[in-house]
Amino acid sequence: MTFSQPERRSSRFILPLALLCNVLVDALVISRDKYEVPLGQFLLGSDELLHSHRIFSTFLPVGYPIFLAMAFSVGQMLHIGQHGGLYVLNVVLSSGLLLLIRHFLRQENVSDRVASLSALFICVYPELVHNLSKISDTNITAVLLFWVTVCAMTLLQKQTMIAAVWFGIALGAATLVRPNLILLGALLLVCAGSLRRLATWKLAAVAGCTAVLLFVGATTAVHGRPFFPQNGPYNMFAGSNPRSANALLTHQNAEVSILPALNDLGIVAVMNWNVPSEQPGIHDARDLVYAPLYSRETKRFILQHPGQMASLSVLKLWTFLAPETNRYNFHSRMTPSVIAWLALKCASALIVPLWCCLLIVQKRKGLGMANKIVIATTVLYTLPFVIVNSDPRFRAPLAVLLLADCVRIAYGLLRSRGGQQTSDYFTSLPRPAA
Repeated sequence: MTFSQPERRSSRFILPLALLCNVLVDALVISRDKYEVPLGQFLLGSDELLHSHRIFSTFLPVGYPIFLAMAFSVGQMLHIGQHGGLYVLNVVLSSGLLLLIRHFLRQENVSDRVASLSALFICVYPELVHNLSKISDTNITAVLLFWVTVCAMTLLQKQTMIAAVWFGIALGAATLVRPNLILLGALLLVCAGSLRRLATWKLAAVAGCTAVLLFVGATTAVHGRPFFPQNGPYNMFAGSNPRSANALLTHQNAEVSILPALNDLGIVAVMNWNVPSEQPGIHDARDLVYAPLYSRETKRFILQHPGQMASLSVLKLWTFLAPETNRYNFHSRMTPSVIAWLALKCASALIVPLWCCLLIVQKRKGLGMANKIVIATTVLYTLPFVIVNSDPRFRAPLAVLLLADCVRIAYGLLRSRGGQQTSDYFTSLPRPAA
């Protein structure tokens, strides 16, 4: 595709304009929104890190507390308060996501204008904008998920040591924030298996070692020794007990089933990090003292009720894909703002079906490696929520990736229908020897 001189000149400014518009939209949303006092589970690690330069708890992952501590430090240095520092870093995350989306689309030969404008549109995804003034790891998870995917594609195309190291850094950072994202390491097998070259397997090993070193180094730096978050038994018990199905149906999150399930076992617990020490025998349900109990009861439930576990997995998948409606009381007055927000939630739930439809159309023309990497990322990201616990809010980072992939597929289909020659991102890959 050739551009005239004015078109080239205008496309030169499209990315800066998209970044500026994104910042202005974020600033407008933040100015109209209210900073919410965060829950203790998010602030516990960041407060410990700010005051003692250590995170003592091993229950939660350390990635997001590190991000919060950085944001609060920025706020103090700029004299804009802790919430101001959070606003600044969330806007930086949003701008970084825009650049990643544009890079993803440009590598797939999407035009500069379409790539930049599509990235701007995707960055105002309702869930991302809603979290700009809140303590939530959704936005940083979306950035990291996209980063790992782009790095996997770059590694597959360039096959260089630098690309392998960058993939390892992205994977390690993603695992620090969301431990279940460690499954994205399987993308290395997709890359290595696709080329079937010994050199590619070596690069995959380098990327894996880099991720491990980053994870071990970060956890050691903030905790004093390497550790993996110990919230696994808690989350498994949440989605694997007799009360889980009802919690998923009524609250769209199985975590609320933990206290009733513990009561059924004759155990009194609370959901409060600051349980008074003068109440012996009563602990927070996330206390590690319950970890052996959670593991034992989860194993017993799975072995005794395999059919119920299968139905729970289907229910968790449905919960993951369904619109988020549990936050609204439909018996109360439905204000226009609530109706509009529910409409946006329902529209966002259509992204996955839309992507599947486009993928089916694309399959008739043949799936490229870009399609296979995005499909693998989707499966690897979704799998833990089908097995462990689920919530529609967990879908937001994946929806951002799939929305960008919808743009990529639709653009390629339209160009091929118009008779224009399209070149896949991976056409320059060397073919494996026969």
